[in-house]
Amino acid sequence: MVRILAQSHGALITLQINPDIDSFSMGAESSTADVESALQTMREFLQSFLAETPGS
Repeated sequence: MVRILAQSHGALITLQINPDIDSFSMGAESSTADVESALQTMREFLQSFLAETPGS
């Protein structure tokens, strides 16, 4: 899940990363005001997830 909260000095981007959407656990969460950092976090998660998924 990606949540973006507008603030007076920019935006706060919060990522909740969970490879199983049916799981009730929250998974990892990170927050940043830097768009490139948020994109890098998502990129790393997707690459890791795809590397562990059979048939990808």
